[in-house]
Amino acid sequence: MVQPSSKGIGTHGRRKPFISHSTFALDTPLFHRCCPLAFGRSTQPCMQRTAQQQPNSIISEIIVNYCPAIPVEDRQQIRTSADANALFRKLYTTEIIEYEEQFYILYLSRSNDVIGYHLHSIGGASGTVVDVKQVLAIAVKANACSIILSHNHPSGNLRPSEADRSLTRKIVQGGSALDVSVLDHLILTKHAYYSFADEGIMPSTTTTY
Repeated sequence: MVQPSSKGIGTHGRRKPFISHSTFALDTPLFHRCCPLAFGRSTQPCMQRTAQQQPNSIISEIIVNYCPAIPVEDRQQIRTSADANALFRKLYTTEIIEYEEQFYILYLSRSNDVIGYHLHSIGGASGTVVDVKQVLAIAVKANACSIILSHNHPSGNLRPSEADRSLTRKIVQGGSALDVSVLDHLILTKHAYYSFADEGIMPSTTTTY
């Protein structure tokens, strides 16, 4: 069961660093926030620009820098829920999938090529917390046209809870305002998966694969 959170962190889950190599490694548009913090492969561009060189030393400059690790022609394309399931299973380990709940997101281009993935949150045996705003903020920063949601049920029960359905509706509604489509929401167990799209329970405003 996934639970939306207005604060992004709750008692049942903790969030990984915003964007890093380990959690967004398939093909990552890197987001740099210069002075005082930087994220990405190198902080050298930030170190070269001092506060004295900025127009106003008390205002931080935000720089968006795209550094894709995988060429467009080599990116994996998602055409069906089975494709998404196969890719998500490379992210979940068999030891974890029945131990704790995790929430992953795939970020896709307009042609459904995978830009990258993000481990959004890690929870306990019965739930994890999801920050809808951050899910969509990363989509905007990655210039993604669509996303696919996924979380596992350690219990082995594939049926979505009401909290799962409610969260999906909220992300779909928020994405609609940003022109980011939510193609599907997958629930994974060790040997099977449940697709909201295949079962026809995605909100009506959602596009398909």
